[in-house]
Amino acid sequence: EYYKAKNEEVEFVSVSDLDIKPCYACQGCTYKTYGKCVFRDDMDNIVHLLMEGDVIIYTSPVLWGGFSYSIKKVIDKMALTGSRFYKVKNGEIVKGSISNMKKLVGIGVSDRASDKERKTFENLLKEMGIITDTKYMGKVTDTLFTHDDVEKIAKEVYEL
Repeated sequence: EYYKAKNEEVEFVSVSDLDIKPCYACQGCTYKTYGKCVFRDDMDNIVHLLMEGDVIIYTSPVLWGGFSYSIKKVIDKMALTGSRFYKVKNGEIVKGSISNMKKLVGIGVSDRASDKERKTFENLLKEMGIITDTKYMGKVTDTLFTHDDVEKIAKEVYEL
C-alpha cells in the first residue's frame, strides 16, 4: 500500500507453492543459456520480476539466521540475473547484476530469533548486496507487528 500510494508498480509473489528446483551450480545460466536456468521450473514465470524490478523485497521466517527453503531457492537462482564476470570493488569480489535491481531487502520474521541469528540474517543481506553491487537492507521483525510497523519498514526501504 505504501508503494502504491507513491504510484509505484508492485508485484507480490508467494513462492511457497511454486515448483522451483534448487540451483545446482552447473553454470549453465552463465555459459549455455545466459540468463536462463537449464533446468525448467516455475522460476521461468518469475525471473522477469527479478530482472525488471528496481526493489526486490524477500520476506521469510528466520530459520537459523537465514531464509526459508522456498525463498532460499529463489535467492540462489538470482544467479540468473548476475553478470558473467566478477570484479573487485572495495576489496570485495562483486558479480554485479544485469537486472534493473537497485535495492535488495530481506525482512525476516521471528519472535524467537537470538541476537546472533538476527546479526547473521543482516550479514546475509549485506553479502548479497555486496555480491550484486546494490543497496541492501536486512531486518528481523517480531511476528506481532502492526500495519504501522509495515509502513515504517516500507518507508525505510523507499529511503534506502
